Amino acid sequence: MGNNHKNFGAPGSTVAGIPPGTGILIMAADEVIVEGNVISDNKTAGILITDHQNAPNTTIDPESDPSPDKVMILDNLMLNNGYDTIDEVKALMLTEFKQGKPDIIRVGSTRESCIINRHRYVTVGVKNWDECSFSNTNGVVTYLLDEPVPPRAIDPSERGKVVYMGICAGCHTYTGRMIGPPVQIIQALYMDNPQGIADYIEKPTKKRDDYPEMPPQNYLDADTRLAVAKYMLGRTN
Repeated sequence: MGNNHKNFGAPGSTVAGIPPGTGILIMAADEVIVEGNVISDNKTAGILITDHQNAPNTTIDPESDPSPDKVMILDNLMLNNGYDTIDEVKALMLTEFKQGKPDIIRVGSTRESCIINRHRYVTVGVKNWDECSFSNTNGVVTYLLDEPVPPRAIDPSERGKVVYMGICAGCHTYTGRMIGPPVQIIQALYMDNPQGIADYIEKPTKKRDDYPEMPPQNYLDADTRLAVAKYMLGRTN
């Protein structure tokens, strides 16, 4: 309710691109059920649904699905949303000859999504969504799988990639600003010197006033640090 405070995300980061006044954001997430919420007084929109291509400051991972598929919007109470929405949303509404205060905005691609009682809301981008085949989740006991997923077998050649995705990507994207500088900047600094990155990972020092000091990753062994450094220098997106 009233999620209108100034965006405090790091400038240039994905989070910093979220418009203030967004009640619920669904970005490239599948099988999301929105049910039983009171969503009110958000100046941009009550629910904003987007894919990676239409989200700002996003580094596209070619191995990830960029679309929010199988989104299910059930009964929610939505009041006074979109009362001071952004120009991009206004332009999107005009494509459907709509005016008013938008509750639900969908931009970009999505598959197999559904909504019930759409007549209750001011919506854009969901006119082709199906009517959900169920109205509530009262009968759902658990979302746990019947059998646990087996552990992933990691080939030694993937060591650098797995560590990068599991550790480094939490602070570094390829082009966008997050907690740490973009990978492009690291590539420019170290060029053909993966050992320099590996050494820095073990014992980092503060280099930039506009970024926090990186914590040491010396729990990684020397071979792993070098593998992830080589992987970072070889990335192109």
